[in-house]
Amino acid sequence: MREQVVEEGVEERVFLSEASLCYTAILEAEREGEEEEEEEEEERKKKKKKKKKKKKKKKKKKKKQKKKQKKKKKEENKGEEEQEEQEEQEGEIMRRKNKNKKKKKKKEEKKKKEEEKEKKEKKEEKENKGGE
Repeated sequence: MREQVVEEGVEERVFLSEASLCYTAILEAEREGEEEEEEEEEERKKKKKKKKKKKKKKKKKKKKQKKKQKKKKKEENKGEEEQEEQEEQEGEIMRRKNKNKKKKKKKEEKKKKEEEKEKKEKKEEKENKGGE
């Protein structure tokens, strides 16, 4: 009977040690699975972060390009505005010059008429004096 109990005890210990080994293997497999999942999760996060960074960089580049284009357009508009203003000023100058020329010409014509009138009057006076 004692032998039977000893055998059963040995079998039980063997069984317990095998169960313990199995349990340990299961736990280890679970840990490995969890570690793999964590690594995969980290990889996903890294990829996501990299993608986000790339997108952000692209957006920044686009924004910079848009800003540059806007500045260029502004410069072009500024140049056009300056040119238009200059042409307008030149036109105004020409109008003033023409106006001044007309005034001068009118003045000269008036002066000539006055001189002719005076000559005519003097001539008439002479004729009147000569005739008396």
